[in-house]
Amino acid sequence: MKDFKKILVPIDGSAQAKQALKQAIYMAGLCQAEIGLLYVVDLNQQISAFEQVSTGGYVPSEIKEKGCKILADAMQDIPKRINAKSIVEIGVPPKVIIDVCEQREYNLIIMGSRGLGAIERIVMGSVSQYVLMHASCPVLIVR
Repeated sequence: MKDFKKILVPIDGSAQAKQALKQAIYMAGLCQAEIGLLYVVDLNQQISAFEQVSTGGYVPSEIKEKGCKILADAMQDIPKRINAKSIVEIGVPPKVIIDVCEQREYNLIIMGSRGLGAIERIVMGSVSQYVLMHASCPVLIVR
């Protein structure tokens, strides 16, 4: 088994993300790995395109605060013996997950599956599907 030292866990506050975090805590305990919790602020879901242009790139602090709260809650579930850090980034979630993984040299991604049906997956795509196809490291999808 590959020795994982840095595990990235994208968090969005969903039940699937909480299950992924549980799995990451277990894996980190086995491998003595560090966990990175990542929350991605998706401006396309938070602010309309018109508002994004009118803000001139400024991101309201309330949007980042939501991510910080979700991460703070998740950090409380991680035992003190496991080194963990939280990261808030802004952008398109699947691309940001890949970028953070590569830039910060994570060697395992553990994330939840939304369980989209076949039609939704074809029309909308899926964050976990994109990450699975584009990550340069192993990806564990937790249901």
